[in-house]
Amino acid sequence: MSRYQSQKDNLQIAYGYDHALGYWYDMWDTNQVESDGTPLHIEEGSSMRRMSRDAFSSRLMEFPVSQDHLMAIALDLPF
Repeated sequence: MSRYQSQKDNLQIAYGYDHALGYWYDMWDTNQVESDGTPLHIEEGSSMRRMSRDAFSSRLMEFPVSQDHLMAIALDLPF
């Protein structure tokens, strides 16, 4: 399993590849917090939940992420 993080303004994303889930991501809004003080989880996606590679790469392109990761997604390879 791989896990990477990136942030743009108040949005933070964790993303990667897992042999069981496929491509996945979780996104948080750091301007909003849960009752325990952690950032508000606002969105998630995974190949297991029928997220397409195009949808995944489109979401990642909104953040400063590695171009190698985007190329791996385009080629349907783990990273």
